[in-house]
Amino acid sequence: LVGRHLGRPAGSDAHPRTTLRFRAASVDRFSASGDGVPSRPRVLVVEDDLPTLNLLDLSLQRDGYEVQRAISGPVALRLAYNAHPDAVILDVMMPGMNGLEVCRRMRQMTEACILILSAKGQSADIIAGLQAGADDYVVKPFVYAELRARLEARLRRRAPTPEVEADG
Repeated sequence: LVGRHLGRPAGSDAHPRTTLRFRAASVDRFSASGDGVPSRPRVLVVEDDLPTLNLLDLSLQRDGYEVQRAISGPVALRLAYNAHPDAVILDVMMPGMNGLEVCRRMRQMTEACILILSAKGQSADIIAGLQAGADDYVVKPFVYAELRARLEARLRRRAPTPEVEADG
């Protein structure tokens, strides 16, 4: 489990410099230009807690993702508009514009998969996040491998499928 502070397991007395090991995920994606050159999926991480933001950034990059970072809703909306991420990992409780409002506005401008990552874990919170337009909701503290698996599953579903000609 990853806690909110320094990426230590929740309830752990582990030293904050504990070495983290990650298995690199294979990423099957090709550039939009059709040149067959593999490109990395772009993930926008929106999180105001810097230790959590840094941990997600490092972990996702090690797993083959191109990561963009935002610490506020307005910055996240600008990045989503300009950079066209494939996925967004979005915190709910941020100063200024909260994550649910960011999610609603993002959904109007992008088809990127949106995963909410929040300490708010009551059923009403999860339902509100999904109704705001999120594709999935993960409660903090979280297991990174589960978050990654959910992200990969969402990206697989959005990946273009090859056209198959029907006989007949």
